[in-house]
Amino acid sequence: MDTLLQAEAARFQGPQIASNHTGAQGTFVDYQNSTNDFIEWTFNAPQAGSYGLSWRYALGEKNRPLSFSLNGETVNQNLNFGSTDSWSNWNFVSLSVNFNAGPNTIRLTANGSSGANFDYLRISDNATPPIGSQPESILIFHGTTGFRHDSIDEGIALINEFGQENGWRVTDTQDFNALTPTNLAQYDAVIALNSIGTSDNPTQVSALTNYVRNGGGADRGSWRDFHLWRV
Repeated sequence: MDTLLQAEAARFQGPQIASNHTGAQGTFVDYQNSTNDFIEWTFNAPQAGSYGLSWRYALGEKNRPLSFSLNGETVNQNLNFGSTDSWSNWNFVSLSVNFNAGPNTIRLTANGSSGANFDYLRISDNATPPIGSQPESILIFHGTTGFRHDSIDEGIALINEFGQENGWRVTDTQDFNALTPTNLAQYDAVIALNSIGTSDNPTQVSALTNYVRNGGGADRGSWRDFHLWRV
């Protein structure tokens, strides 16, 4: 089961809690300085083993690598966080680590170029589950070319809460490029949290159309003329 650790609930020095960009689950943590600023999460692992880390972040400028350390030991001096093209567009950086049983500290420290805005750290147990018990994988797509309703962020938070309660693996994106046959094939369901707008790319329309026709689950929360979801 996945665990979400909000950045605001972590220990940090230098970064500040902010809310001046949309798309986060409430507020987020914003790095202020190019050196020494850090965010440190603590996770109490139920057992030793392999775990997946996924940071949800936004970065409207060029790449900003951070120094990543685990339990006080530097793992990667320059863990790259690439541009997400907009401060309101949130993506993930993911990797696997080995945790000790009990408390483990995960720290990201500014390394010469400040840092991105961080929403949360998602931690997943990488242990192979029994056959037939793979968690459902849900994609929340909330890209829009028009008006963006305030309720979208509340919906993302609610679905993530359902995911934690039910063991779902939830991913959210605003990127229309996520609508490809290969990417959609890894999800059991796609939820559209959109307000208005459409995609001008027929390949994206075709990918989602075929996903639904081939048995993929889909739901929509769009309004007015989001024609992409009329499949």
